[in-house]
Amino acid sequence: RPPDPTPDAGRGADLPDAPPDAPPAQEITVTLSIYPPNAAVNLGGRTFTDAEVKRGVRVPFPREGRLRAEVTHEACFTTTLRLTLPPDSDRVDHQIRLRWRPAQLRVESADPKATILVFDAQSNQPIRSDGVPNVPISVPILDTVEPQRLVRVSVLSGGRSHQYKDIRLEAGKTHVINTAF
Repeated sequence: RPPDPTPDAGRGADLPDAPPDAPPAQEITVTLSIYPPNAAVNLGGRTFTDAEVKRGVRVPFPREGRLRAEVTHEACFTTTLRLTLPPDSDRVDHQIRLRWRPAQLRVESADPKATILVFDAQSNQPIRSDGVPNVPISVPILDTVEPQRLVRVSVLSGGRSHQYKDIRLEAGKTHVINTAF
């Protein structure tokens, strides 16, 4: 028997997602508790605020059995979940803890050979010891509650060290320091 010239023929490749006489998708209530606040939530193509999903929103539940939820926040990494519906329920409840994006620190210096040293201001542990001027340094935010980290920056140039006051960096933001040697 010769091979079928259209491999997907007869397998529903060109059919719509559901037959025209299929019942509408089930509507469910989704309740999400998100930290930190002020996140945006996309549920199946519709966007909601975190306050709306905390109260609960009604959305159609996909026939394939999973609802895609994407949570975004300016200071955090985007989180994508596939929510499933518990048996015999029309409700999904879920808690989401977003992770902070690192802060960016850029030290501007006229000396291209300067070395940038970054320390945790509380523990004095090194974060970065080989930074170069005018190139962003990624600083992880370790606190799970506060979106900031206190750092101490030293710039070594021509045998001299210039110590800065402690600098509070914020998750997802770029902080610029100017040096004059």
